[in-house]
Amino acid sequence: MHPVLRPNVIDSYTLHQEAARARAEAIAARVDKGETLDAAAASFQLKPAAIPASLRPGFGQPQGGTPLEVTGRLFALKVGEAGVAPGREGYHVVRLTEILPADPAADAAGVERVAEQLRRDVAGDLLGEFTEALKRRYGVEIDRAAIDRQL
Repeated sequence: MHPVLRPNVIDSYTLHQEAARARAEAIAARVDKGETLDAAAASFQLKPAAIPASLRPGFGQPQGGTPLEVTGRLFALKVGEAGVAPGREGYHVVRLTEILPADPAADAAGVERVAEQLRRDVAGDLLGEFTEALKRRYGVEIDRAAIDRQL
């Protein structure tokens, strides 16, 4: 790429991303003030699309194409509240419409998947803490340069 062209392309991309974020934040603010998401999005020639109910990221079934940033943002909102989530292709405006309570009796396999995920997470946390304690106690240091020379 031509040396002058690269900074111009990066600047253009950055400006485009900043404009997309500002647009998304404006839509979310209007929704939080009581306007419908359809009406707020229509003022920017955008049309919202509903996404199916999702589990918290990292638990249970795959999110069916819903970006993790969107699902994660939804779990930080209150019912009726709007928010903005970054994505690979720009920004998403999301509004949490309802929270569906879990029914463990209806999905025993799902409960087991979540329990297994929690067991793995706790084991990983404990191993990490143990490793850090050993490093502090015995002064373990990793020589990255030596590792890089071997690779």
